[in-house]
Amino acid sequence: MKTECIKQPDDMAPAYSVAERQTITAWAVSGLIASYFPGEPAPAEDRVNYRFINGFVDVGDLPCRKAFWSTMVGRPLSPDTSWPTESLNLPGSNRRVEFTGFWHVPTHLRRWLKGTFRTETARTLNLRLKTCGGVRIWVNGQEVVRFEPFKRNLESATDISLSLETGDNQILVHTEDLAERDTTWFFELEMLDESHSAYCCPYRWIRMRSASWRPLPVASARPATSSSISRWRSYSAPRPNATCLSRSRSSAMVTNGPFSRTHD
Repeated sequence: MKTECIKQPDDMAPAYSVAERQTITAWAVSGLIASYFPGEPAPAEDRVNYRFINGFVDVGDLPCRKAFWSTMVGRPLSPDTSWPTESLNLPGSNRRVEFTGFWHVPTHLRRWLKGTFRTETARTLNLRLKTCGGVRIWVNGQEVVRFEPFKRNLESATDISLSLETGDNQILVHTEDLAERDTTWFFELEMLDESHSAYCCPYRWIRMRSASWRPLPVASARPATSSSISRWRSYSAPRPNATCLSRSRSSAMVTNGPFSRTHD
């Protein structure tokens, strides 16, 4: 993903711009919130034609998902910003912010994410939201987006608009889904506007432990090399009296954002 770095005053966090058809992937991420969600036992639909099929057999929606729809869609949910940042999701090869995995029993999965959108003038930001699961978005403390299709492992999409004020706008995202064994869980925010929009990377929430890892002035961020692409994706949040960096299973071009590894 190609991004354009924006030089900011020294007292402001570095920012990068997101162009049309690019996606916003830099977020401070909370820890996983997971709870067992079995639903109520109920007879399943009989959609089987009783011929052997070596593959998926359609048995309809399980009771746990039906219970999930009836209790989770549209429920009151207060914005929470008190959670500690567990990691940073940084721009890379994946257009999505993804938490796909495997859970052996029906499990309600949730995460909070936060970031900052910066704009020189008040404007409306037009985005395409795609997700497996459900997403809610708050702008400066006000809930403005609620998209909760909750279709198992099936992507859903809708176009959304965010009203931004001049300067920094605090964005809070809540993503959730019901895991039924293998679970595709993600959201994607794609820019629809032709003009670039500045996005502030959320590094201000992370304390760096090692002096060899530091935010560089965005104007001097070095081009990515092949060795830098596959090393790191997310920064771990500070724990009591300690901070660390966490490895990721997927690659990312860290130097596309405001971070770059420096070599002694």
